[in-house]
Amino acid sequence: MGNGYIARCVAVKAAMEGDGWKPCHPFSDDEYALKYRSEMCERLASFLKVLEPQPSLPLGNTKLVEGGILTDESDVRAHVSVVTGRVYVFSTENGRKAIESGVYRQVTATQPGVKSIPTSKAFLVPPTEIDGCISIVPPKEYFDEIGFSLSDSTSEKGKKATDLVYRLIDENRFPVPATGEIVEDKEAQINGKDLVVLPRSGLTVQVKCDYACGEKDLGGTGNLYLEVAECNPLRRH
Repeated sequence: MGNGYIARCVAVKAAMEGDGWKPCHPFSDDEYALKYRSEMCERLASFLKVLEPQPSLPLGNTKLVEGGILTDESDVRAHVSVVTGRVYVFSTENGRKAIESGVYRQVTATQPGVKSIPTSKAFLVPPTEIDGCISIVPPKEYFDEIGFSLSDSTSEKGKKATDLVYRLIDENRFPVPATGEIVEDKEAQINGKDLVVLPRSGLTVQVKCDYACGEKDLGGTGNLYLEVAECNPLRRH
């Protein structure tokens, strides 16, 4: 062991003893140097362990993939707005036609916790400008009993919106777009992701929790959010 190293250790030892520190057992300078080096190595190893990169979950897809209203196979869409207390019901095909008109603004959005990667692309379309769109006003207690919250996950919001639409159908409060005829189908089933199947009428209803959509004078954004592409880098459902 080099004399310079021992000298540094002895200097540290002297400084510590000057502050009132006393070793439990007396060491010679050589013994102290060995103990000091061993302790410093342990501390350094512990410190380096903290600095090691921690394993992270692999990201899911990070590129937008066409989907949403462009690819879903529903006949009808129902966008549930918690803010306005409305459900906007329209033909899926008429929603697509509004998008294809080229009139409406396209936007992107990002999931919380994701930086610099758009996770959704959509068109903003006023409900009054979708041909045949009907606005339903469910009783306020329906929303209260289901207990919507902004802090819900996407899947929780979707499930709650689907439960609300299912209740409207079960209580004969859900109209068919364009005709306004009330759906009467006690055999309705929730099938797949936020999809309600009506066996008697042969219709399928895609439900979306569009939390703040709807008329501005009711507190909404003024539009429906018609998603056309998405990705899920954090694998949220």
